[in-house]
Amino acid sequence: MLTACSESPPSSDGSGPPPKKVVVHTVGEREFVDRIEALGTARANEATLLTPNVAEKITDIRFRDGAQVNKGDILLRLDDRSERAELAAARARLSERQDALARAQDLAAQRVVSEAEVDLTRSELATAEAEVEAVAAHVEDRTIRAPFDGVIGLRTVSLGALIAPGDPIATLADIDTIKADFTIPARRYSLLQPGLPIRATTAGLPDRVYEGTIDSLDNEVDPVTRTITARALIDNKGRALRPGMLLEIELLAERRRNPAVPEAALMPRGDAHFVVVIIDNTAEQREVRLGMRTPGWAEILDGVAVGEQVVTRGAQGLSDGSAVEILPPLSERTQTEPR
Repeated sequence: MLTACSESPPSSDGSGPPPKKVVVHTVGEREFVDRIEALGTARANEATLLTPNVAEKITDIRFRDGAQVNKGDILLRLDDRSERAELAAARARLSERQDALARAQDLAAQRVVSEAEVDLTRSELATAEAEVEAVAAHVEDRTIRAPFDGVIGLRTVSLGALIAPGDPIATLADIDTIKADFTIPARRYSLLQPGLPIRATTAGLPDRVYEGTIDSLDNEVDPVTRTITARALIDNKGRALRPGMLLEIELLAERRRNPAVPEAALMPRGDAHFVVVIIDNTAEQREVRLGMRTPGWAEILDGVAVGEQVVTRGAQGLSDGSAVEILPPLSERTQTEPR
């Protein structure tokens, strides 16, 4: 009686143990994306410190702190009374030289003066024109204009103050587009290319996700850290991001579709991974080469193909050639699942 109880019940044809019941999954393709995480710093698309070219007193300030300005807008004027007087005198001399040239040309036509005298008058006119341009440039040096569209920062000068070259007036920044500079290990360099999409978040705006693309890569690898710096451009039309913010960046590299199996189908053995494939209700163990892992799924680079069936439950104890009975999907199942 003990011997009889310990024996496995016979199979339907009496030739051996009955087929083991298993749950299988038909291998299909899934999309996988390599993700690289990095920390970056937000920078303005364009930024400059406004400073004068000459030493002079401030006579007019035409901007408000934090205001939007357009390229060419006058932001500040310096005292230019002396230069404007010189410009008026230079223009008067220019007008005189123009009249002198006209008279000389008329006299030359009448053969009263020589062509040499006409050439001398023409040369004097050119000198007067150059003088007007030079003085006009001195006048323009005393007008500070916006070099590009942007948001101006806090001014550090007051009306009537005497400033000199290099003294800061305010900063101007174009922040409609943000440059995100970040570093990644050089071994991941092959995954980077201009146009690669990124996502960026910052602790100051926890509910916002900003999308952008890689614009350029540095031309060398840091020999100490073995990292390379990349720069991405992020659309910032709402201007919520500000230069200097710390950004958490996620790169979405190398999108691809490959066979995938549920993680429950994997059987690790040391550094290797195996699955049980069912062919004609017979088990076959195969070693597979894994790619990336996502929650619940494993990318298969080699070992099984799309359309094959792998065991997800009931694989314990199966060996090559073992007979199996495939249970129907859970929604159709009326009997106990294998364990």
